[in-house]
Amino acid sequence: VRFNSSLRYQASPESFSIKGFKCAGITAGLKPSGKPDMAMWKSEKPAVAAGCFTKNAFAAAPVILDKEILKQHAKNISTLVINAGQANACTGEEGLKNARLMVDHIKNNTPGEALIMSTGVIGRQLDLPKIQKGIESLIPKLDETNEGWKSASRAIMTTDTVPKLSHISTKIGSKDVIIGGTSKGAGMIHPNMATMLGVICTDVSISPECLQEALSYTVKRTYNCIDVDGDTSTNDTVVALANGYAGNETITSTSSQDYIDFRDALTSVARCLSKQLVRDGEGATKLVTIRVSGANKEDDAFKVAQSIAQSSLVKCAMFGKDPNWGRIVCAVGYSGVSIKPERVSLHFSNGDETNLSDSNRQKVQIVKGGQPISGANILKECSKILLEKDIIVEVDLGLGNEESIVWTCDLSKDYVAINADYTT
Repeated sequence: VRFNSSLRYQASPESFSIKGFKCAGITAGLKPSGKPDMAMWKSEKPAVAAGCFTKNAFAAAPVILDKEILKQHAKNISTLVINAGQANACTGEEGLKNARLMVDHIKNNTPGEALIMSTGVIGRQLDLPKIQKGIESLIPKLDETNEGWKSASRAIMTTDTVPKLSHISTKIGSKDVIIGGTSKGAGMIHPNMATMLGVICTDVSISPECLQEALSYTVKRTYNCIDVDGDTSTNDTVVALANGYAGNETITSTSSQDYIDFRDALTSVARCLSKQLVRDGEGATKLVTIRVSGANKEDDAFKVAQSIAQSSLVKCAMFGKDPNWGRIVCAVGYSGVSIKPERVSLHFSNGDETNLSDSNRQKVQIVKGGQPISGANILKECSKILLEKDIIVEVDLGLGNEESIVWTCDLSKDYVAINADYTT
């Protein structure tokens, strides 16, 4: 299925450090609030790099430039810098020029090739003097401990309320390795990918081709399976850096067990981060896991799950703790997937995908054979489940054996308040 064998790994949201990587976050004065707004990651030796980017046609200048850089230098990236507060999107030739000047300033102050990301208000040019001063200020603050990751994670936040971290320690072959990362994003969250910046680092030794394949696999099953508000950003970027400090035999084949183990562990880290993004969605009070099973094809299951996750009416019902099953089956019906209504069933339960095999979880069936199940207590029992902060909506199409999972959140009054005056 879409999340596949990666479920054998469970990443931790606790802080961490990774050998050979240092990072830091500072306040460079880019945000009117005076909060931290620039971060840097530095590998002690050049790292292999891979990237996945927004599919929005209005791709931001740093997205365009990073694609160029990765084509030429995917084997030797040393530095990554992110600024928040100014997205450098829809900024024309001047914006692209400023992005290049930002990269040049990084390379002039610390050795090696560099990537950049930007997030914030669309249409604003970079304040280049502050950016350049920020780059210079970040270098002496680089920290190899977990405090470096914490400060960098805080510095890339926009409307996020908390920083997001995730890591896993495991083995590749006989070597102990660690994969860890951070992401930001709370609104404009919708595939592909979300209003999301992500940085994942590892001490694994891997070829650029295998790292890109693993990251693309991961993004398809995590960041592209989340939805907050149906909007796709101009700046979405996730970058993976691998510096090889673990000393494992270099992964060069996507059919090897080492590659599969790495890919699945990487996916678990990104899944943990993706769920944190949804949980911290603007105004969100609930994490809603949409599981669609019984499909003929995996993509069909994904389309149905995404259709439910995108429904504003379903999101409002989740916020109101209203087990309005009609809105869910309606979203199934207009998903574009061929279904047989008389085979569709629907359950509500508590938890997330890690609880699916737990026989003790609350689980109530409300639709069978495309029709509601009668019983005075059914709605009451479902309403009790919707009081939880973590909810599972399970739809079985009754057609085949394929399934998919999408994560979404409720739609609250606070979402409107946050977004009604974002630029003013």
